[in-house]
Amino acid sequence: MAGDTKNNFNNERYGDHKALTSPDNFYKDKVYLYKIYQYIRGLNINNKPETKILEVGCSDGSFINFLKKDGFSVYGMDISKKAVEKASCLNLNVIQGDAEQGIKFPDNFFNIVIASEVIEHLYDTDYFLQELYRVTKDRGYLFLSTPNLVSIKNRLRILFGLYPNYSEYRVGPGMAGHIRSYTPRTLKKQLTLNGWQVLQITSPNFLCPMTKNVPVLIKKIAIKLGDIFFNIGSHIIIKAEKNNE
Repeated sequence: MAGDTKNNFNNERYGDHKALTSPDNFYKDKVYLYKIYQYIRGLNINNKPETKILEVGCSDGSFINFLKKDGFSVYGMDISKKAVEKASCLNLNVIQGDAEQGIKFPDNFFNIVIASEVIEHLYDTDYFLQELYRVTKDRGYLFLSTPNLVSIKNRLRILFGLYPNYSEYRVGPGMAGHIRSYTPRTLKKQLTLNGWQVLQITSPNFLCPMTKNVPVLIKKIAIKLGDIFFNIGSHIIIKAEKNNE
């Protein structure tokens, strides 16, 4: 996609996109962010103000703002100028940039890097993973999510001759701009080839749409089942570590 066309598409498609639509109970609609947050909580970080977190593809900054209120030092980057302007209104340290042109932060700067629903939009995914590696401190963490090509729903869709969810054959109105598709095994392999040590693979939930009409108990069970049946969940979530040894 040409530069101006790409920027215009992202401004139009994602300029008004909210990273977190219900910050008080966000597992209802952004379960992958809920699980990433739970992973970060599980790190048992004592000195949060000294812990630098970068979210690549931060949209309006609502997720990193949530982390900021939790005590972390947060940074953001997004390709959409409109989204960055909204994030800046929250007094967040955010920059506009195309991840395929590099992540404009210093080497070994962040303790935690988040790239949620980004890699499927990129051509040079190896370069992207290398850039995430570069800006992360040794023993720092990456939390990455992307749609799962071999989810149970997609397996059934393909069986009946239907196009898989989250895969796209063109860029245009109504499309999300997805140009890459991943399976858990393939994503783990690519991360490993680019220096990352994959610690855990999970999925947001299993066979349960996160809508307001689904009882909370069922949602919680479905979220837990995502840890067990991650190979066929709707999305892939990976926790990885930068380890130079």
